[in-house]
Amino acid sequence: LEFRRVLFRSFIDSSNVYGSDEEVAQVLRSHVGGRLVENANSPGQLPTNDQLRRPSHHLDDRHDFVSGDLRVNEQPFLTSMHVLFMREHNRLADLLAKASGVSATAAAVAAACGSARIPAKPAARD
Repeated sequence: LEFRRVLFRSFIDSSNVYGSDEEVAQVLRSHVGGRLVENANSPGQLPTNDQLRRPSHHLDDRHDFVSGDLRVNEQPFLTSMHVLFMREHNRLADLLAKASGVSATAAAVAAACGSARIPAKPAARD
């Protein structure tokens, strides 16, 4: 009989909030107080492609919202979920900043939310 060691790894995939690559992650961060970027015209809402100077995915995407997931504009319910994720992140960032007396980093907020990055390559199995 051959026994194989099975290794289970789990993490919360929050790439829909933070993006799945470093470029998107940096664009979504405000770099102030660990918060994510909000809409400049409607605070508490997602920013638009036009506001973040993001590349076009549609013929007229100036008013399309930006999140970690390109599907954010597919349907209103999905968009509303992304708004809730962004607001919760910013709420936790504000709490961490207040509790620590210093500005929290986006990484600390992500850690507090229990999120993790997707590994670039699947881990090798024994």
